[in-house]
Amino acid sequence: MPPIQPTLLFNIPTTAPDDLFDTTTGIGQFLRPPTVVSKVYFDTFDWRLYTAGYILILCEQSLTLIEITTWQAICSLPWTRKKPPTFVETIPPSALREKLTSLLAMRSLIPMAQAIFKQQAVEIKNKYQKTTVRLLFEHIVREEGTEPFQNSASIQPLRGYQKNAQKVRNHLLRQGCIAIDHRVAITKLFQEFDCNPGDYSTKITLAITSNRPLLSTAVELFNSQLAVMRYNETGILEDIDTECLHDFRVALRRTRAGLSEIKGIFSTEKTIHFKEILKELANQTNHLRDLDVYLLKQEYYKSLLPQQLQKELGPLFTLLKKER
Repeated sequence: MPPIQPTLLFNIPTTAPDDLFDTTTGIGQFLRPPTVVSKVYFDTFDWRLYTAGYILILCEQSLTLIEITTWQAICSLPWTRKKPPTFVETIPPSALREKLTSLLAMRSLIPMAQAIFKQQAVEIKNKYQKTTVRLLFEHIVREEGTEPFQNSASIQPLRGYQKNAQKVRNHLLRQGCIAIDHRVAITKLFQEFDCNPGDYSTKITLAITSNRPLLSTAVELFNSQLAVMRYNETGILEDIDTECLHDFRVALRRTRAGLSEIKGIFSTEKTIHFKEILKELANQTNHLRDLDVYLLKQEYYKSLLPQQLQKELGPLFTLLKKER
C-alpha cells in the first residue's frame, strides 16, 4: 500500500489577499458551506501523548487520536457521553482504547485547551469532476467574538494527484502563505492557552563541571525537585491523577536523600530543620499513596485468589475508594 500522504500546513499572514478562497486554483473548485466547530485537546499532565508524537482531540462527538507529524487520524471513536474521557478505563473497548493504553499506562487524560475553529472546506476537482485535492481554511479563536490567533490552510493530497497538490501549494506560497510544521502549529496553539508542551520532566539534569562549586550544584538539584513538587500540587489537590502524588513523593525522597548525602553545604541546624519538615510532609502523604497503590493493583490482588473468591474482595476495594 502506498504511504499515507501527510497533510501540508500553511500559516496565512494578514497580508494575504481577501479573495484567497476564489484564487486558489484555476481548475475549478467546490466550496462546501462554512462550519464552526469546537475542539478540545487532551493529554496527560506530563505530556505523554505530545512527547510520543500524538494528540487526542474531541470534536463533533468524535474522539480522535492524531499523529502530529502527518496530521493523520490513527483511530477514532464516537463520543456522546457528557463527561470527557479520563483514564483509559473510561473509553469503550476499541482500537483507540488499545492504542491509548500503550501510550498512557495509568495516566489520566486532561483537557489542555479548547478552541473554536471557523472552517471553510474546498474540494478541487479536475475536468472529470473528480476531487484531486482537499483544502481546508481555518480561523482559530479562543472564544466567539474574539479575533483569530491563528489562520491556516491545510492541503490533503490524494493518492495519484500529487502534482495537483503541488500546484495548490505553489499558489499558496505565491500569495504569501508560509509553510509550517504541524508540531510547531500545535505547540503555538497550546501556548495560546498558557500551556508549554513537554515542559514537565522528573529526570534530573545538572550542569556539572570540574570547577563548579558544590553549593551551586546542590541548589540546582534542590530547586529542580522543588519545581516538580510545585508542578504536582494542583494535580494532588484537585485529584487529577494519582501519579501527581507519586511524582511529588519521588521528588521529596530525592531532596531528603540529597540533604543526607551531600555533606558540608548547609549548617547542621539547617540540614536537620529541612529534613524534619520534609519527613513530616512525606508522612502526611503516606496513607493516601498506600490507598492509591491498593486501588491501582486491585486486579492483581484479585488474581492471587481462586476465581470463585475474587468477588469477595469487592467490598474491600469499595471501602478503600470511599476512604480515599
